[in-house]
Amino acid sequence: MNRRATSITLLILLLILLLVAQTLSSPSKIVKKPAGKQHSVGSTEDTSRRRDIDSTFDELEALSASEERKPIVEMVNNSGIRNPSGYYEVFGQIQNIGLVTARNVRVRVTFRDAEFDELALLEAPVDNRTLTPGERSNFKITLPDKKTSSRMGSYVALIVIDR
Repeated sequence: MNRRATSITLLILLLILLLVAQTLSSPSKIVKKPAGKQHSVGSTEDTSRRRDIDSTFDELEALSASEERKPIVEMVNNSGIRNPSGYYEVFGQIQNIGLVTARNVRVRVTFRDAEFDELALLEAPVDNRTLTPGERSNFKITLPDKKTSSRMGSYVALIVIDR
């Protein structure tokens, strides 16, 4: 398999992992304990097991509540091009899809050559550093020199936020 196909395969796997992680951390996936429901217990072992189950549900409810307070920002789109001046730039748009405001939002781009070796790691704020729920913002990150830009093969763009 050539280097370009390997790079594309790795990017696809990264996207799949991010989607799986987002799905697993979704608060809507957590089943809540029925309120006020009492169970009859026959032995001390059953009582202990019931306490363990209740404790697990309580931990899941606490996790769900804390997850609801975290900002969730997603990459809507991104593209990379060599501009007419010879510099490589990555630009795109992100959106806050969470329930709370995201503060100090930035995008971090790892630039790689055709052999998938790292050329540069750059981070820059998006146009609107603070995103309220549903709000979108644009970003653009440019490699600072033409020599590095001429060696560009691929990039990975990630969102960085303060919680």
